[in-house]
Amino acid sequence: VDDEEAIREQIGGFIKKRNPDFHISGFATGEGLLAAGTGFDIIFLDIQMEGMGGTVTYYQQTWLIGKDGSIQSTVYSVTETGMTNAERMKKNMDERLEKQKEKKEEEETEERRKDVR
Repeated sequence: VDDEEAIREQIGGFIKKRNPDFHISGFATGEGLLAAGTGFDIIFLDIQMEGMGGTVTYYQQTWLIGKDGSIQSTVYSVTETGMTNAERMKKNMDERLEKQKEKKEEEETEERRKDVR
């Protein structure tokens, strides 16, 4: 998922060259990816895009499939916190996913309580 067609073509071409049997889908927006469904084995996301950026798309995608994802980032720069952008991004996403899990568990517990009554 990248708003720049040349980047999408470069990544897709690189993968297809080494794995000709792979099916590659490219999307210009995070919204396009989400509309396509959840049957992807790996997703490359541009972080900064118009509309829904890569980070929000990641959260939405992992919420839809009900699984935690794995983040690999090629970004490397140190922020004022002393963490690389990739470390900061992973920490933020881990925290967000943990909150989503807790909320889901609370909802399931509440449903079970209703069923018992």
